[in-house]
Amino acid sequence: MQLARAFLNKRQEVGIKESTKLALAFLSNRLAGKLTLIPYYIAGITDFYLNPVALKQYDMEQHNVPEKIRKQFIDSGIDVLDYTIDKADFNRWLGEINFPTEYTQAYGHAFTEKALEHYIASALLKLNETDVYVDVAASGSPYYDQAEKKYKCKSYAVDLHLPANREDPRLIECDATDMPFEDGSISKMALHCAFEMFENDADIRFLKEASRVLGIDGKMVIIPLYMAHVYYILSGTKSNRHGINYGKAKRVWWSNRNHNTNRFTRYYSVEAFLERIVNNLDGLSTKIYYFTNEQDLKQKPEDLIYVKFAACFTKEAKDDSS
Repeated sequence: MQLARAFLNKRQEVGIKESTKLALAFLSNRLAGKLTLIPYYIAGITDFYLNPVALKQYDMEQHNVPEKIRKQFIDSGIDVLDYTIDKADFNRWLGEINFPTEYTQAYGHAFTEKALEHYIASALLKLNETDVYVDVAASGSPYYDQAEKKYKCKSYAVDLHLPANREDPRLIECDATDMPFEDGSISKMALHCAFEMFENDADIRFLKEASRVLGIDGKMVIIPLYMAHVYYILSGTKSNRHGINYGKAKRVWWSNRNHNTNRFTRYYSVEAFLERIVNNLDGLSTKIYYFTNEQDLKQKPEDLIYVKFAACFTKEAKDDSS
């Protein structure tokens, strides 16, 4: 439908001959792109169904015990704060935030989870009218605008790919590891169900960039922080996995067919979190939040609530005493 509409608009602009050439070129490029994915489809599906030792999402998740991961954090010297979510306050907040109908419908049973991520992050950040706030890897989320309206902060949203026909100057299309903000110009940042998709060493490079743009005492929240008993990366069997470096992580196939084309979702073990995050804080300090009652926040019995951990980072002042 969109292609037909674009064709008709282009025909009025350049004529039917030229618009037909452009349409054929577009379709040819799309087809070529699909053809390059065939080897990945074959390899992924073959491994998923025929390899008896192939690791799959549902096999891994049954071994993930949040209480054990919490203890591992503590034993490793990481601050862990147990956090009981205020259900009455969340429900009040939810009634005050004007999420667009198309946004709530798009997430379906996961909408309460998405709203909860925004609510908790905003609470941990203590957003207020003095803040310059960035929703990092926001995709099409409208929350940057909702946050500005509720908390009176100056707000931006950044992502590699933002919705077309955007006119809002607060929407910035860029790589989160190279943002167009001045040093120390941002006071608060949040990543909602986004950091796990930072591929290869982008998670480490992003920490350096976050440290650069945050001012002293600036804060950043990653929610959820995806943790597991071992370090692994989820890939869909029908995804284009070109360029992925799994490194020390185990490759695990998505079992959920809705995610067959998702190429990269990272789950840290505590050991991997220490190695990749704690060892690369670059002027940031971190603490972990462990949610004790997240399942009580369901608005409907069928709601999917999966937030269990969050990481909060604070930009520390440099110690020049040495």
